[in-house]
Amino acid sequence: VGIAIIFLCGIDPVRYHTEIGDLLAILESLRKPNIGAWGYPEKGSSHANSCDTSMTQYGVLCYWAAHEAGFQIDFDVAAACCNWLLRTQDPSGAWSYQGKVSGSETTRITQDKFEIRHSMAAAGLSSVYIMADLLSLVPKPRPKKVRTSSGAVRPVEQNKQDEQDTPDRKPRTNMVSKERVSAAMKLGDKWFVGEGFAINGKTPALHYYMYALERYQSFREKVTGEEQPDWYDAGVNHLIGTQRPDGSWSGKHAQQVDTSFAVLFLLRSTQKTIKGGQPQTGFLISGHRIPRDTTNMFVKNGRLEAPSRKKATDEVLAMLLRTDESELRSSFDLLEELELSRDPGQRAAQIAKLRRLLRAGEYEKRLVAIKTFTSTRDLDQVPALIYALSDPDFEIKKMARDGLRFMSRKFYGYGLVDEPDKEQEKAAILNWQKWYLSIKPDAEFWN
Repeated sequence: VGIAIIFLCGIDPVRYHTEIGDLLAILESLRKPNIGAWGYPEKGSSHANSCDTSMTQYGVLCYWAAHEAGFQIDFDVAAACCNWLLRTQDPSGAWSYQGKVSGSETTRITQDKFEIRHSMAAAGLSSVYIMADLLSLVPKPRPKKVRTSSGAVRPVEQNKQDEQDTPDRKPRTNMVSKERVSAAMKLGDKWFVGEGFAINGKTPALHYYMYALERYQSFREKVTGEEQPDWYDAGVNHLIGTQRPDGSWSGKHAQQVDTSFAVLFLLRSTQKTIKGGQPQTGFLISGHRIPRDTTNMFVKNGRLEAPSRKKATDEVLAMLLRTDESELRSSFDLLEELELSRDPGQRAAQIAKLRRLLRAGEYEKRLVAIKTFTSTRDLDQVPALIYALSDPDFEIKKMARDGLRFMSRKFYGYGLVDEPDKEQEKAAILNWQKWYLSIKPDAEFWN
């Protein structure tokens, strides 16, 4: 039921409003109100008097997804579920499959050690982080900022706009202790530090665990504003080494299931869901992205879009080289990455023009150049991307960083944050140069 709700919320919550509402009612009917969470039916099960961490993680995620889609959630009911999670955390910081509920709000009781595993620890801890966000039990991270083409720095609000979107937002319920939630998150984080991420063939239900781990880390990033790249790098390296010739993965579950979990991990599926549900209301800062002719514009995924008017690469390059910034703004819908020629001579000429734009062009021109260089996946263009790490615009800097990560298969690169200071920028440039020299010793750089 929870998966169906999450699916419909992601497809079209307006169209399927009635169905989602009915499913939410079913989800609530399946919850064990005397305990607070979800588990096996009370009849015919040896777990009739307990709740299940594995099941509950989907109910919790469902609450969050439905709320993000605009549905009203009973926060006190969600609080009861959150309290169950807090009362079933092992003193070590992990969770077991079937939670034993502590009779005290301040004392944790030992869970079944044979049921404590990485997948359940990730399921329980991710659920606590989700509840902390849903119930506004933690301060909101500071909004990110972007630099406009004029050089001004302006905040971009990325979260759903409501009365809770302030750094000192008030809790949506008084039935959960903020201090206990914070302590549970810290203890759970500490457990993973001590136990390690254990992404290897010895970990039970590995791919299922990796799916839960990605969810935990994604909501941890959302709540704390901090990234921990090691877990993802370890997961990618393991999946690269264990992928079958036909592209699949195999583990405890059916091949299709394990492959699906692996793909969800690689795609950072939870992170995409979090970002996808947050309108990018700052995308049109200063109006420099809005074409003058808005007659045929439409909204897509929270952004204004204009009908595509593709032009030949050489024609666009000629326009970019002769047109000033003010004229480019009226044709912003043309400014996507360019498809370079397959003819070596023509391609070399196009690349030379793009390099000129990247070095000396206005913002819009540099943007086209960096989009094209990152889309070519051509290792010969790495010096251009390294040069773009020093671009004054944060968006271009970020595109260059992500392009380098993809080309190098170093999916967290050298730790360059979205808004680096000069020292961080310099360190990243030097590290990328060292990496490139390791595969091309005679390389020359622009920086």
